[in-house]
Amino acid sequence: MHALRLYLLMALLMWLCSCGANNGGHATSDSLLYYNDHPVQQQTDTPTHSNTAPKKEPYEYPKIEPRSIAGFTQPAVVLESPFRPDEALKRLFPGRYYHLSAPYEDDSALSLEAWRCKSCPEQWFETWFGEGKVLFPEQDGQMTQWADTLCFTDDSGRRNIFISFSSLQVQQIDFINCGRMTCAILGLAWFTDSGGVWKLKNFAPGLGCYGAFQSLPKIHLIRFARNNYGCYLRYANGGAGGPYFEYLFVFGLLNGRFKTLLTVPNASRTNGGGSEWRWQLKDAAADTGFGDLPLTIKGTCLRDIEANEYDPDSPEELQKKRPAADSFGFAIYRQYHFSRNSYRLLKSRTQAPLKR
Repeated sequence: MHALRLYLLMALLMWLCSCGANNGGHATSDSLLYYNDHPVQQQTDTPTHSNTAPKKEPYEYPKIEPRSIAGFTQPAVVLESPFRPDEALKRLFPGRYYHLSAPYEDDSALSLEAWRCKSCPEQWFETWFGEGKVLFPEQDGQMTQWADTLCFTDDSGRRNIFISFSSLQVQQIDFINCGRMTCAILGLAWFTDSGGVWKLKNFAPGLGCYGAFQSLPKIHLIRFARNNYGCYLRYANGGAGGPYFEYLFVFGLLNGRFKTLLTVPNASRTNGGGSEWRWQLKDAAADTGFGDLPLTIKGTCLRDIEANEYDPDSPEELQKKRPAADSFGFAIYRQYHFSRNSYRLLKSRTQAPLKR
């Protein structure tokens, strides 16, 4: 009798386990769990080998075909709220629109406008270290992407947006972001909030060639005076294993047009294992116009013992003031004054060596 009870109990347990294992098939090795609407492969005890794993078919990017446009004017562009950078791209660069998977990145995509403008005035922009110039727009066409947005509130309490665009010559999508010394053309637009819609205040399709690997750096806000704002970008480059020199470019509106107002070469030096310095730019303290911009450069200068010289690319202020020490800290305080449509160095004060 005892043996019969034990047999019946074991049979009942086996039946319950079999029901749980076959309830809807959720314990099979190829089931999917949905997290935030993205399927995620469930972990199992069965190892998955590379030769049996599902293979992703190679994605073939379409050939980019630019569409001809008549030219760029100051269009009366009005965008609905909330502000969408992709809509700004479509309205300001009305070419042929593409929305594609980004090269080598499974979970991202890129949006671009492909356009050609044979009637637009040609501009030639300097590239890295004066090694050449690039034409904008290219006769064979351009590919333009949204690069960055900068949202801010001005002194009157109105909301504003700077948006930057990156333009490249038409090429295969796989080649985007290639080339250490290959820059991208910067375009800028300024939108202001007007009763729940965003109105275009100013637009420049091309201001210069900046950045590396065909991509633009982020833009940062700068204040020239009350309700007079601009932006700046900083980018560094150099040879593999060598020092990186950083350039500073400041942009603002002058006579109703975007313009490069200040350029500071070699504003910082990093990644060299020797002399290093960095900079800091502050807003102007002015009520109208373009106030003076204070720029501070701080770092350490090292002497090359074998060559018995200091870094020849160090700030020009240090060329005139060389302490006898093999290494010394320094601080340079520059003041840039707006004159003749751009910022120019007004005065400079140098501390070297710095007291510890």
